[in-house]
Amino acid sequence: MSQISPIIFKTAADSDGGVPLPDCEFRRACAAVNAEHPLLSAECSVATVVSDAEGDVSTIAGGPQQGVAFNRAIEAGGTDLLGRVELVNNRFPVSVKLINTGSSSVEIAAEAVERALYILAAPTGATLIRDGQPLSIRANNAYFISPGGTCEIDAGVLAVDVCARRRATRGAGADAFDQSGDAFDYQPFEKRSHITSLFTTVTRLITSPNMQIERVRFMGELEQEIPYAEPVLWFVLKGSGAILYDGKNSVLFTVGDAVLLPANLADGQLRTDVDCDWLEITLPTASDLADFARPDSAQLQARDGTPAAPIGLNIDPNLRKK
Repeated sequence: MSQISPIIFKTAADSDGGVPLPDCEFRRACAAVNAEHPLLSAECSVATVVSDAEGDVSTIAGGPQQGVAFNRAIEAGGTDLLGRVELVNNRFPVSVKLINTGSSSVEIAAEAVERALYILAAPTGATLIRDGQPLSIRANNAYFISPGGTCEIDAGVLAVDVCARRRATRGAGADAFDQSGDAFDYQPFEKRSHITSLFTTVTRLITSPNMQIERVRFMGELEQEIPYAEPVLWFVLKGSGAILYDGKNSVLFTVGDAVLLPANLADGQLRTDVDCDWLEITLPTASDLADFARPDSAQLQARDGTPAAPIGLNIDPNLRKK
């Protein structure tokens, strides 16, 4: 059996101290696929879904690697699993948790990570206090928290918490989060776009230097080739289905699961049982040209009084940066 297979994670409930999920679209989606779905009776406050952080490592819950610690699967999978995505401080670049605030607000301390909160449920008038500023929030919207930023989530809110560890960046991108004492502008990171095709609707929610999050809606009872060449992480919001691979194998997924699709997944196919929604999290990869010298900015300027002339691009391996 192939070692490179889709990885399924289940949302883990707290052992104690949690509260039931609020009545919302996500809870109803759980009931729609399984009247005995574990999340219907679960109590949670902060539930880990995907993590390889020390002391909080997820255990794979589906597929050939069921029961294996996520960090061990990363070591075994290597580039077949990760492709060109690089670990950050020897950790997987992204973690996913489910936050259920219950009857009191929850404050999230500042961390050196990018954070996106996708709201599954929020009572009327609920707010998110972001960097000291109150912000009205609604279900099915995503909100970005910059590295080092603080936030407090109102009571009665259920949210998917996606954190991306910051990696080294080059050039001007390295200063992307330098707030310099000014109010941080969240609009570029939360700018939405929307694409609809015959079977799929894709809504871009968050675009940042270290992650991209989209909401994907896919019709039920369909089968389609999986087109990715790099790893992709899903958090399933609605529906159920299967990932087919290697021509003969499959793993099942359902609402509340996270699905990690490896970079080198052989003959990957998606098959949906019913209409499905998921958050799709993609990670930036290093460019094949990243280690080559860049032309000087002056070289890219057209001469005064002349049309812009094309600049020949000659890549010489001897010019690779040391």
